Amino acid sequence: MGLSTEGTADAEEGLPADHPLVLYDDNENGRISCAEARNRGIAPVYSTHPAYPYMTDADGDGVVCEWWVVRLAPCWRHRFREKTIR
Repeated sequence: MGLSTEGTADAEEGLPADHPLVLYDDNENGRISCAEARNRGIAPVYSTHPAYPYMTDADGDGVVCEWWVVRLAPCWRHRFREKTIR
């Protein structure tokens, strides 16, 4: 089984200038990190944003790089999320 370059930095060469990976993927690894999103001023990233498919939404809520996940202590994250969902 060979390695595929689909979705990696090698695949970026043929992308149009307005493609999310060209605009936001600074390290050209085929993914957009929260650090890259914050540096570009697009965080938090919602599921409707073109960069969203190239990011990891760990909790599956349709938002990546939520500010409250970064700023709240780990013990409060679960309680905060429960209160905001209800």
